[in-house]
Amino acid sequence: VAGQSQARQTILEQARSDQIDRREIGNLMRAVMNRELMYEELSYYLNQDEISLLKQAHKEQTDEEAFYDRGRPPGGFRGSQQ
Repeated sequence: VAGQSQARQTILEQARSDQIDRREIGNLMRAVMNRELMYEELSYYLNQDEISLLKQAHKEQTDEEAFYDRGRPPGGFRGSQQ
């Protein structure tokens, strides 16, 4: 838990000093903590619009990962040719 706390502090310090972009902040925070806790923690440093953008980016990323995880159907894709 101490390592997680230190990692969060480092990420938040970088966020405050704009050393990393907003999407990267979200990726790093998600890697070290629960997503809801992450949004709560970030709410002290980011405004609501930025939090909404982060949530949207995470949803898009999750949707994209799910799409690629499904893969191609057996036999590949088929056109409308007969």
